[in-house]
Amino acid sequence: MRTHSMKDQTTIYKFCGSHGVTILRDLEVLVQPPNQFNDPFEFTPRIYCSDSAEYGRRIFSDPSRLRQLHEKLISEGRQVGSFGEFSRIVETNLPALIAKMPAFLKLSLLMSATRMLNLVSETTGLLCMGERRDSILMWGHYCSQTHGLVIEFDAGESVFQIGGGFAPVNYSGERVPFDACWKNGSEEMNEFQRQIIFTKNLDWLYEREWRANFPLAALRKAASKEGKDLYFLRFPPSTVISVTLGPRSLPDFEQEIRAVLGAPHFSHVSLQRAVLDDRRFTLRFDGIDRVARQS
Repeated sequence: MRTHSMKDQTTIYKFCGSHGVTILRDLEVLVQPPNQFNDPFEFTPRIYCSDSAEYGRRIFSDPSRLRQLHEKLISEGRQVGSFGEFSRIVETNLPALIAKMPAFLKLSLLMSATRMLNLVSETTGLLCMGERRDSILMWGHYCSQTHGLVIEFDAGESVFQIGGGFAPVNYSGERVPFDACWKNGSEEMNEFQRQIIFTKNLDWLYEREWRANFPLAALRKAASKEGKDLYFLRFPPSTVISVTLGPRSLPDFEQEIRAVLGAPHFSHVSLQRAVLDDRRFTLRFDGIDRVARQS
């Protein structure tokens, strides 16, 4: 498990295909709800209940949760009468209902993981970056087979601190545990909420990912051609440190980037190129003349 913090990592990298031009031109980057990610394990913890009887008593003694249950039964077409009548039935049969909780929970908790993912995705989005720009796997997977570019950002800029700033992803062979008996605001619940954001399957270790979470309400909302909701975080030009072209980037693409970086607000940004080392399976990075960049 990785333990270093943002104090150890001052810059982060966004791997992009041709859409990197749009990011730089529009000064905004896509932030995605976790249910739009390609990893099916995102925000899906291992849910269990350490005390089913206590869990049942909590549900049936909480008027708001009891009302939710009543409304759910009504929506499913079950004849349960008014809420008052339903409450009296629950109170009369409470011991029997609690005794059935283990069987009920076995089905309910299996369904809760997906519900949790979709519930979080209604309000929260994640911005994902890489820790290092010399990963040939990242270039190959996210930069149009190295035809694209990488944007280096200053991770300490205030625009990234809205949800608490960037932190490294921890990679694990086990899903994050969640006890349905934990109470909101408890130390266990707070730690779970942190872990579920920053934990991924070990298979993704090569990404060396850093994440920041944002409330979707604070972002610009748009719709894709397919009608899917998209969310964008605007950033000031000062957050961009450098732009690195891929080893296979074409002359026309390079000219596009030069034109965008020729704007006065990008005068501080260096333009570089990733080059294949002629002896080892590594990349080196060569600077591109600033005057040539603006030509």
